[in-house]
Amino acid sequence: DSYISYTIRPTKTVFETITPSTYIYRRWSFDGQRLNAWNDFNLEAGLRVAQTFARLSYRDAFESYADVPFSGLYSLQGSIESQPHRAVTVSANLGGGTTIAYFLPVPERANELSGGVAVSVKPIDRLTIDSRVQTYRISDRAADTAYFDGYIARSRLQFQATRALSVRLVGEYNDFRKAWSISPLMTYRISPFSLFYIGSTLNYTDWPTTLSVANAPTEWKLDQRQYFMKLQYLFQV
Repeated sequence: DSYISYTIRPTKTVFETITPSTYIYRRWSFDGQRLNAWNDFNLEAGLRVAQTFARLSYRDAFESYADVPFSGLYSLQGSIESQPHRAVTVSANLGGGTTIAYFLPVPERANELSGGVAVSVKPIDRLTIDSRVQTYRISDRAADTAYFDGYIARSRLQFQATRALSVRLVGEYNDFRKAWSISPLMTYRISPFSLFYIGSTLNYTDWPTTLSVANAPTEWKLDQRQYFMKLQYLFQV
């Protein structure tokens, strides 16, 4: 493999840094068969406005999967992150290209599209709220029929009640599985290297009310529940 990058630091412009880079990777089997190859071209930029960072990348790839060569695979990705306020950070990403549908009985090329947004808010020093939504779609190249198309939404709340006690709450909805979960966790720091955890995980799934009728109405049901405790204590000898 080979990696080359160069950082430019302009003066008197909105850009603080501009970094183009390239990454070339090749992998062969012991008998000389080419297994993977890709050429990455990236452009990164740091702006002086709102601590903004942007990235654009392109990949041209080849992969041999199940002894079938797939050439002409590519992806184009873009992302941006900014902090318009000291208490707010926002980011977004968007990408697309062609990939391999590994899950098919006979793998083939497929279209790929993904995108997402994220927001992190810190209204007070002790409280942080992170929220993210990420979408993903893989479809047939000829008919553009989706093999799967959905999103995952996740939120995380972290509250530092005292120097020793903190509480975390994570909620997630998985549109692919039609399921959501909630995971509360409390942590008590006995000493810098000794911790006590107590928490749980609750998983809900959108199940049909009856399995004997096609297209039956659905309802949310608890299908998994877990409680746990953990004590991590450092003994000095």
